Amino acid sequence: MGPTIRDDKVGTESGRTPLFDIKKVTGRNDYDRLLKDKASGRDNKDHHQAEKTSWARLNAGPETIMKITLTFDVCGTLVDPSRMARHLAQDVGPRAGEFAACWTEKQAEYSFRRGLMRDYADFSVCKSDALEFTCRTFKADIPAERRGELLRLYRNLPTFSDVKPGLDSLRGKLRLFALSNGKRSDVDAVLANANILEYFEGIISADDVRSFKPDPVVYHHAKRATGTLCAPCWLISSYSWDIVGGGSAGLATAWVKRSEEEDYGPWGSGPNVTVRSLIELSAALAALRS
Repeated sequence: MGPTIRDDKVGTESGRTPLFDIKKVTGRNDYDRLLKDKASGRDNKDHHQAEKTSWARLNAGPETIMKITLTFDVCGTLVDPSRMARHLAQDVGPRAGEFAACWTEKQAEYSFRRGLMRDYADFSVCKSDALEFTCRTFKADIPAERRGELLRLYRNLPTFSDVKPGLDSLRGKLRLFALSNGKRSDVDAVLANANILEYFEGIISADDVRSFKPDPVVYHHAKRATGTLCAPCWLISSYSWDIVGGGSAGLATAWVKRSEEEDYGPWGSGPNVTVRSLIELSAALAALRS
């Protein structure tokens, strides 16, 4: 089954950005929090670098701004968290696959909760807390030292088989960025260990604005950080909730639906493009422009 493409302009009725037209997007000022942090003397290397990178993008020349920009979710879209099961087999035996799935799901849930409550802690805390919950649920007595090892192994997830061919087909034609709930240093390590860091012009971390996807502030930050306030910006993700969030915040969206069992749910008109793998993405985007 090939890609699904919506023929309509992107949400002209809902105020979203047209796919390949220029239209200024206005939204929440996601730098309010950064400025407050700076005023309070908060000293964090990642955040200072994020500010520097973001303002540089805002001052990018027109030849950069006019080029289509794609932002990619990382864990679950580019790298495969289910592969943690092979490491967990020694800890929980035949239930390793279930354990890995629960751990991944709880990471997202805990980040959602913190975003809604405005009780921020970086994603490594969500990941560690989710592991604690999963151990309790599965009654798995995993020692603290081994848990630390498992958390470190999360930086060594392999890519899905379609990722490198898909990125190869996009590189040079479009601007590619990674957009993740993880800390910048963690995302950098994940991409480097998976041998795909070189494909990306930069990393955009939700940690920059002390919240998590699907908070609109994260997607607005992505547009500012990539210099695309007045240019097309896409979100590429395998998570339907991420696609819903990005679309609601004004990004064009491409859903990587790797399984027929996945359901988008009753969320408006759906993604602009649906593909079964990243290999299909280049042709799907080209079809929209023709």
